[in-house]
Formats: sequence, structure tokens, C-alpha cells
Amino acid sequence: DSSVFATSSVDGTLRFWDSNKLSKQKMLFKLSQKGGIRNKTHAMVWSVDGSGVYVCANDPFIRYYNASGPENQTELKIQTPGINIAITAAKNGYNIASKSN
Repeated sequence: DSSVFATSSVDGTLRFWDSNKLSKQKMLFKLSQKGGIRNKTHAMVWSVDGSGVYVCANDPFIRYYNASGPENQTELKIQTPGINIAITAAKNGYNIASKSN
């Protein structure tokens, strides 16, 4: 959906914005680790179909967030061997690749 764009930040937030009204935030997610500590993000990439984003944070997981609204959220959390610092989505729509440190 071209009316939505996303930002992720070292403050541990993922935000979806209305691109028609740049000051209007549509959704906010606070990424946290065990104990409620904010989890800074390292990388984010849109899914190929544009339905949501994959996010790498300061833990060994890749998370997926749906851009269509909070009511459509289903947790997708993929565990990886290390802390991911980069991510990309393959054009086939079925694969993602990440780089860990």
C-alpha cells in the first residue's frame, strides 16, 4: 500500500505512517526483550507484496509486522543463531536473508 511507510529506530520502536499526512502515525509497536527492556532495531525491510515489514532487533529474532492494522497482527518470530544486523527479502516472496554478527 503506497499510502503507508514505515520507520524503525534505535529507541526500540517500529512506526507505520500515513504518507498522505506525514505527521499522522498509523501504528506504533514497541519492541521489547524479556523484562520489558526496549530492543533497538538494526534493520527493516518491506515484504515483497508490501503487506508488512521484517525487523531485526538487538536479539536473535526476525519479526514480521503487518501494515494493514493492529487487528491483523499475528506474531511471526523467527529465531536465528545470532543478533541480526541486516535483512533482505527475496523477490520470490518466500525467502528472507539476514546477516548476523
